[in-house]
Amino acid sequence: MALKMKKIHIIYKGLKKERCGIKDYCLLLADALEKSGCVVNILSSFPNNEDLDILHLQYEPGVYKGEIKRLLPIFLKKGILCVTFHTLYTFGFRYLPIRFPFYMKSFLNLFILSVLSKGIIVTNEKSELFVKRFLPWAQHKVLKIPVGTNIQPVDIPENEKDKIRKDLNINREDIVLSHFGLFYKGKGLETLFKAIRILKVKNIYLKLLLLGTVRQESESYHRYLLSLAEKLNINNHLYWFYSLSEEEVSKYLICSDIYVVPYDKEGASTRRTSLMVGFAHSLPLISTKGKIVSHLFKNGQNIVLVPPKNAQKLAEAIYELAISSKKREKLQKELQELSKEFSWKNIAQKHIDFYRRFVR
Repeated sequence: MALKMKKIHIIYKGLKKERCGIKDYCLLLADALEKSGCVVNILSSFPNNEDLDILHLQYEPGVYKGEIKRLLPIFLKKGILCVTFHTLYTFGFRYLPIRFPFYMKSFLNLFILSVLSKGIIVTNEKSELFVKRFLPWAQHKVLKIPVGTNIQPVDIPENEKDKIRKDLNINREDIVLSHFGLFYKGKGLETLFKAIRILKVKNIYLKLLLLGTVRQESESYHRYLLSLAEKLNINNHLYWFYSLSEEEVSKYLICSDIYVVPYDKEGASTRRTSLMVGFAHSLPLISTKGKIVSHLFKNGQNIVLVPPKNAQKLAEAIYELAISSKKREKLQKELQELSKEFSWKNIAQKHIDFYRRFVR
């Protein structure tokens, strides 16, 4: 039977939540697969009464917790089980006494899924290494496919770009930084604020567009950021925008000169939709270097990587790009080629090739 005659069930419990990266990923993947001629059904729970063809679970430990073992009867039906591991936690000894129950439930879930699934997709090198180290029996099932952007670029004329900057009281010659995504601890915004303070002291004046959303669980962190900005005396450099439409986000990104996402721990990763947004908009991009760096990222060529939580190094990287339009243009040229790797058309085709391994 041809793949286009099979129904693909994309399942993620978090579809009921407010907007998040994995939810956007599911919706965009389904759309890209449909455009490629596939029949797709996207669900927040497992179908019970349908003739299952391809069952593709989007797994994130914090969403499913201990539920996977209760779904064993569904997995054992004739459906073809594929799973995408979006986030995998290493078992840090520092937090072991506190998080032991969570670690054990997560590992049990991973064990069940790795044994029963016909194929496993990971979105980054770190997860690929995790499977190799902790689930060695399943490493032959693994395929690495990066995520794509959840904000598609819009076309705006140059005069509209000038108007948007003028409405924000930003001069044409000013350097504008941008940051997009959920505002939560781990995004490195405090490091970015301190870097702006360093540059301000050196009389390098920048504007930062903060485009995102604050969830209830991150409200205390957001209050901390507002307090920090006040303490550092950089409020006149910051523009906060909350819960914008995709088109509005894209317009503000296009009006910026440098995209900055200084993640605290993992660093730049092909699993981060907020990183892919910068690539999709062909913006010179500054991020952080984690322990594992994708072979696709070439520091100084298609991205600039600095150590996490290092405001001084981040300030230096911003300064070098801010004063050199040639360096910014060079980065843009290189990342335009790289962005093709993260296009949803390419991602959908890789999924189709992946499914064909199991379709008879």
